[in-house]
Amino acid sequence: MSMADWQILKDGGLLNGKEAEIHETHYDRYLLYDSYCCGRRYPWGAVAAGATPFSNLNPFTWVGFWWGVNKLSSYAMDFAVAVMTAGAAYSMAGRPGIVPGLIIGYCSAQSKAGFLGGLLMAFIIGKFVNWMKTWKLPKWCEGLMPVMFIPVISTLVCGMIFLCVFSIPLAWIMDVFQQWIISLNGGAKSVIGAVIGACMGFDMGGPVNKTASMAANALGADGINGPMCAKIIGGMTPPIGLFIATMIKKNKFTRTELETAKTALPMGLCFITEGVLPFAAADPARFILSSMAGSAVAGAIAVGMGCESVAGHGGIFVVPPPVLVVVLQSPMAI
Repeated sequence: MSMADWQILKDGGLLNGKEAEIHETHYDRYLLYDSYCCGRRYPWGAVAAGATPFSNLNPFTWVGFWWGVNKLSSYAMDFAVAVMTAGAAYSMAGRPGIVPGLIIGYCSAQSKAGFLGGLLMAFIIGKFVNWMKTWKLPKWCEGLMPVMFIPVISTLVCGMIFLCVFSIPLAWIMDVFQQWIISLNGGAKSVIGAVIGACMGFDMGGPVNKTASMAANALGADGINGPMCAKIIGGMTPPIGLFIATMIKKNKFTRTELETAKTALPMGLCFITEGVLPFAAADPARFILSSMAGSAVAGAIAVGMGCESVAGHGGIFVVPPPVLVVVLQSPMAI
């Protein structure tokens, strides 16, 4: 929409004096706002040719910088299910499973089938790709199989299986599941937080930890952020709890363990649980059980009290100033 268009709207009485003054003063900002919101302010949806959400972004301003960070993080969460699907397919079928996993995982997220669709399709992709690897083909085809034939054929076949068979019922199941989680009261939510927290404290970065982490990420991508909070707190509890234990009972630990605990503390504050692995290896029975118990209690308390996190990682650094939330929600901030 040009400045002439603004004048026509003003002369025609479609804009009051205050709106016209604001638009003339902040024309560049509103051009971006209107192009991004596609007529949220005006019903006829004025969109500048070729405009994108980043057309007039100035990342060198305070608001512009954090608006850009917010968009980057939201785009990253859009690919959470796709990355999870690709990773699971890769673990079953190797590198040929990455491409179909990414594509079909993204389709699962966009069709609202969520992480359930991603996990199911990762299993199907893995089985299908492994079956394709058994095909007997001419010598000249062998080099093309892993880089062209397998990714293309598996994406087409498995993708159509998902779209034709699983997308609609899984989307319905995920919708029911999400509504059930949202409707839970504090006590029932605490159970979910306890399970995720216990999984995070079980193997400190191992497969169980990563599975719980990806499940929380996938739920976060669907707008359910309570499990994300339980994931972060559950992963931070073992190293922080260990450091506190070494401060309270120093005589129970060796000098090496005391130094290791000092290193594990800053890692735990950053949501890096692996710093306590030496303790888990030295005494797995007692340490893993106590770690799971502490993480489960922490996750249950967090989710039960209604804590949420839209960030997937960061530890104590995930503390956005409240003013940013207000600023980023304001159209005039763009």
